[in-house]
Amino acid sequence: MKLKNKIYKPKSINEAIDLFHTFFSCDLYSKFRPEVKIGKEKWFRKDWFKTEEEFNEYLDAHFKILKKEIQGLK
Repeated sequence: MKLKNKIYKPKSINEAIDLFHTFFSCDLYSKFRPEVKIGKEKWFRKDWFKTEEEFNEYLDAHFKILKKEIQGLK
């Protein structure tokens, strides 16, 4: 079974930036603190940052996405 990602297109530059901020607030926290306790179970995120270079690559990739979203609004 193939899953399709649904791509949401922001309606304004401010919305694109707000969505980006929300995404980072959720995603980056667990990338730096990969172990979390949910109920009585411990969960561990496998794609946490191991080096500063990985973190910089992650940021570059996501800022490219944001720039494309904003350019699509112009």
